[in-house]
Amino acid sequence: MAAVIARERLRRPEAQPETVALPVSEKRWVIGLYRMLTALSAWLLIGAHVLRPSFKPLGLPITFYYAVGVIAFCAKVRGNKVFARTPLDYAFVLWLGLAVVSQLWASQVLNRVMMADDILNYLGIILTNWFMFRAAFALCCVDPRTATGAFLKAILFFLGFACIVGILQGYGPGPTKAWATSFGVQNGAAGAVTAMQLDLSSPRPLALFSGPNYFGFMNLVAMCCIIGMTVAQGRSMSSKSVWAAAFGIALFMIGTLVAQSRAAIATSLLLFCYFLYLMLMTGRTKVFVTGVIAIGCVLVGGLYFVQKMDMTYLENTFNKKIQDDDSFKERQRGIDALMNQAIDLAPLGGGWDSRGYSIDRSGDVWSRTNSIDNGYLQAYINHGIPGVVHLLFFFGSLWYGLRLAKRHNYLHIRTLRIVGGLLLVTYMVYSLTGTRHAKLETGIYWMIIFGLLYGSVYGEKFFGEPYRRARNLPVAA
Repeated sequence: MAAVIARERLRRPEAQPETVALPVSEKRWVIGLYRMLTALSAWLLIGAHVLRPSFKPLGLPITFYYAVGVIAFCAKVRGNKVFARTPLDYAFVLWLGLAVVSQLWASQVLNRVMMADDILNYLGIILTNWFMFRAAFALCCVDPRTATGAFLKAILFFLGFACIVGILQGYGPGPTKAWATSFGVQNGAAGAVTAMQLDLSSPRPLALFSGPNYFGFMNLVAMCCIIGMTVAQGRSMSSKSVWAAAFGIALFMIGTLVAQSRAAIATSLLLFCYFLYLMLMTGRTKVFVTGVIAIGCVLVGGLYFVQKMDMTYLENTFNKKIQDDDSFKERQRGIDALMNQAIDLAPLGGGWDSRGYSIDRSGDVWSRTNSIDNGYLQAYINHGIPGVVHLLFFFGSLWYGLRLAKRHNYLHIRTLRIVGGLLLVTYMVYSLTGTRHAKLETGIYWMIIFGLLYGSVYGEKFFGEPYRRARNLPVAA
């Protein structure tokens, strides 16, 4: 009898199922209301970022306040599960710490002349990116399929609209060119620069962004979304979706050529070839042949349009030696200055300078590395060796999310995994020719995609299929 009692004491207690308060009402109209609010939140966040980037109440972008409101709404619906920690959250905390410490090191040790609002602007960039990630995560906890579809469609819609505006700015017929330019001046991220480009008769339009290179990069983001949404369908991919993808990719490739961004053009060609490869790997010969025909027809039309373009900038690039290229010379000057300052910048860097991404080097001695146009070197300039380590950790936390997504084969998670993988590679490669992760204008997009990815994976953990079926809630596809 004593032995039986001893065994009962040593036996591990049975694991109790996690008790999760019902966050979503079983009433169908309430579920429909939450779905509608989820979709509206996604469209509002992307629309405000593309169309109202310069509206900054109290020095912070309007999207920051929208993201805070979205997180509060989702917390009301789903509870504290929307605040689940991810590896990317630790990366953001480290980034905030580096931002503060590096600014102090630069001002106190390097005696750098810092602008009064440098640290506030930098913290605004980091916090807005972080809160956009958390907003996408939270919306996925409410309804992952609705949030994923709404965000991807909103990104394609607004970036497609911006691409059309950019094309019209350069080659719009009749009054459409004047309208597109006026719209870019009033609503773009850098209206004054758009007006200056017009005065200089530049062949490189800006669309709604800060520069032609940004315009080209945004087209790459849209292409990644199109490829992911199409290829994720696998063997169920239809000919209609292939034709739609072909027209979409062609539109954004034309926009990239109009922007005449050399790095973006090269990357878009790689994405295009990878898209054909992924279609071939689906194993459906009919779909692959249809895709080749569709893309070929659309590209022929695009080439006809390209023949009427002013390709002066690209022609000068190929006619000159790389040593004679003006942009190469400016970057070389920045790299030479970095070689001289590398030892002093190694501990914690020189802090973040509001003019660090511009070609303005008229400040103190540390401003000679401005506009170096390399994300990895810029991380070293801002935060020294810890900055480069942090950037690698940042990439690693995103890659970890892709690994977690392999455990699930739902369509929305599969789509996000492909889109996220393409964006991660695109950002890592493009960082060799420009800083994209630490700029609010470009950094938000992959934060949203990976917020959706982490939110979908964690949502399956907290509110997965058994949870939804037990309450007769919608089941993921």
